[in-house]
Amino acid sequence: MYGPDLARRTFDLGNRIMAALGPADKNGQCGIFESEQLAEELIGVVNELIEFVIAEGHVPTRIQLLNEHVADLRSIIQEEIRAALKEYLSGTAQQSTRNVPDAP
Repeated sequence: MYGPDLARRTFDLGNRIMAALGPADKNGQCGIFESEQLAEELIGVVNELIEFVIAEGHVPTRIQLLNEHVADLRSIIQEEIRAALKEYLSGTAQQSTRNVPDAP
């Protein structure tokens, strides 16, 4: 199991990760890799790593920031809906009092 095949895969993955973590050059190359292709090759590994980290009880910083942003947006949307509903109900109440016939 820990033979040359594993060593080769480990080197290849490590090489790709190190290239991705470095800056791209002016031609979009990350080391010897084209950045877009490198991203496509690494997405599966990144997803597996994120799942591993979360399963171990940690939340990656970027995911935490996105969760907070979504929570903020949800709060803003709820406030807007409440204000619109209050305005609508206020207008409906005023309209219904105008349609009440006068008592005989």
